[in-house]
Amino acid sequence: MSLNDDGSTLSSSQNLALGIGINVFGAIMTNLGTVLMKFHTEQRKGIGPYLRIG
Repeated sequence: MSLNDDGSTLSSSQNLALGIGINVFGAIMTNLGTVLMKFHTEQRKGIGPYLRIG
């Protein structure tokens, strides 16, 4: 089955998969944003440019 059988409509299952993918992508972006904010906060505290693991 090709992704663009008629090129205009998506099946409900494809719409569902797309919605889930967008939600997962959004959650990952939010988590990355949180990590980056923590990283910048630590840098401002003077700990330095490297994150310590753990």
